[in-house]
Amino acid sequence: MSVLCYSIAVDKWKYDTPALNKDRTYASACSLGDSIFVFVGTGYWDDLYYSVERINVPQIESGKAAWELIQLPIEVVQPRELPVVVPLNKSEIVILGGCCGDDYDEIHLSDIVVFNVKTKACRKVSDWGDYKF
Repeated sequence: MSVLCYSIAVDKWKYDTPALNKDRTYASACSLGDSIFVFVGTGYWDDLYYSVERINVPQIESGKAAWELIQLPIEVVQPRELPVVVPLNKSEIVILGGCCGDDYDEIHLSDIVVFNVKTKACRKVSDWGDYKF
């Protein structure tokens, strides 16, 4: 799947960004440090993903970038689409909720997972009160 990147510095879209390893729709993305992360989503035949892809932004600029596919443990990250993802600190991204099931009939608003970008590990936080933001 093609990826477009917008550069605020030069106010232009970049069209030659490498393609993701997996075609994804209804994925969520955020940036942290020098990297862009694309989380979960839906593939062909409505397969839900529980993986994340990472790319280094300076390597995009140099033409040497490739997406790294990081498979998350299914026992921690239920396959989903449309979660909210947001950086928590310099090394962690929070994955909040999302949808799964036919026609978005199951919504997991209380499902919170913290992904560590350095260790590539994640942990599930069972309730809002269990994690101090």
